[in-house]
Amino acid sequence: MLHQIRWHQWLVGAAVLLSISCRTKGATDHLQSAAAYQSKKDYANAIVEYRAALQADPKQGEARLKLGDIYAQIGDAQNAYREYVRAADTLPDSSDAQLKAGALLLLGNQFAEAKTRAENVLRRAPRDPGALTLLGNALAGLNDTDGALDRLNAAIQVDPGQASLYSNLGVLQLARGDRQLAEASFKKAVRATPNRGDTRVALAHFYRSQGRDAEAEVILREALAIDPAGIQVNSNLAELFMQQGRPLEAEAPLKAIAAARHDAASQFALADYYTGTNRTAQAAAVLNTLTDTKATYPLAKARLAAI
Repeated sequence: MLHQIRWHQWLVGAAVLLSISCRTKGATDHLQSAAAYQSKKDYANAIVEYRAALQADPKQGEARLKLGDIYAQIGDAQNAYREYVRAADTLPDSSDAQLKAGALLLLGNQFAEAKTRAENVLRRAPRDPGALTLLGNALAGLNDTDGALDRLNAAIQVDPGQASLYSNLGVLQLARGDRQLAEASFKKAVRATPNRGDTRVALAHFYRSQGRDAEAEVILREALAIDPAGIQVNSNLAELFMQQGRPLEAEAPLKAIAAARHDAASQFALADYYTGTNRTAQAAAVLNTLTDTKATYPLAKARLAAI
């Protein structure tokens, strides 16, 4: 929380200097400075420079696209969404801008708008796999499952090496009740990416949806061997162990999640797990670390008092 406050204070202070800077530097100069900062992963200064470029020339679509990339990189989905959509409006012929805007429109359940972005790209490049995938997902959101399957199959024909397309296809096939086809698609995704854990997690999801927990556990353990710190695989393993009445085995994946995420929510989840399994000493140890931060102090103290 303190880090976020300092971050916002820094940006506010930098904004005060923005108008002065724009008087002496043109948009091109700001873009060059921004790119240099971005290449060094100095995102705070890169944001200021891109915004200065936009103040000097509001039609700089590339600046908005780069801003969206930075916000996506730092996990600021709201600002990434805003900049990508504005970039796509400013750069109607940029497939990159249209697809990035469309992806975030999908996340916001704005399926009709995402469909429009995909169709914009496909008018220029009818076999663009990214646009076909975006259109397929948008159609799925609009409850046109058959249309969605057609587009995803077309994307696979263009780019058969894209493992995520098979997983995507499997989800839609399962939604339509085609279990055998769905399983085959999830397995194709795993075969296409032998060194990735996420496709195995998707296959495990399928197995669990069919009540095949033993097979799901085998696949999740394979994923864990590939990505021991992966949040997805550890979350699924912890949930599986808890649902099967094997709480002691859930400790390792919950600790891995807390270590990987470094956030209060995962720490509280680990403390709750210890409390729920009557290991109050371990719960207290986790909660005591959370009393060191102002934002988490009240809740941590309340849970310590309850213990």
